[in-house]
Amino acid sequence: MKINERTLVQAVHSRQTPIDRCGWLYKRGEVNKSFQKRWCVLKGNLFYYFEKKTSSEPIGVIILEGCRIEVAEHETEMFAFNIDFGCDQQMSAQSQSSTQLRTYVFGTDSQQDMESWMKALSCASYDYLKMIVTELQTKLDDINQLKAKRQSRDCASSGQPAVRVNPFDNEGPDLLDLRSAQSSQSDTGMQFTRRAFAEIHEFYGLKFRDYIQQNKDKHKDESMTKH
Repeated sequence: MKINERTLVQAVHSRQTPIDRCGWLYKRGEVNKSFQKRWCVLKGNLFYYFEKKTSSEPIGVIILEGCRIEVAEHETEMFAFNIDFGCDQQMSAQSQSSTQLRTYVFGTDSQQDMESWMKALSCASYDYLKMIVTELQTKLDDINQLKAKRQSRDCASSGQPAVRVNPFDNEGPDLLDLRSAQSSQSDTGMQFTRRAFAEIHEFYGLKFRDYIQQNKDKHKDESMTKH
């Protein structure tokens, strides 16, 4: 994949996308193996590092896809972690030998900072967001199934015929369904919509808030009836 350097520089200064985390870290050099202090900025799955906080252009940028974030146990100078782009276990020995993949080492002044940075970086990848969205879709499906069962049970207790509901009747053009034609399937079988993550988060948030409020109102009515 070709990457436009100018686009990456523009992205780090864009106000349209928020900064997920920023701060000083120590980066071990590739040639000079000593740790050098760098100002680091995390935006989405892009991890920038600058020579100074006021620098207009980054020294480098790491795309946080296909990597592992792990504690650098061999480092004794400070609290350090690795961004490891090691070869996949399923790759052949020939492809491993022909592919030079780097491991980045960053250090912090405390255990707390190290854990905080590791958590932020681990949650930044596309694969992680895909997993979260898939989990939200599963939970929402469970809630809708539970709601349908309750409606059927209420109809049965009142003597009314059960209403058969077509699950696609409520799907309008704004429905963020991971099983839509816009989704793409990965090797793990998970599917992911191409919509903005903020839009997905808001959609599911409204659904869950509505469900929680309905339960609160129901319990409140039941409590008032008992008293």
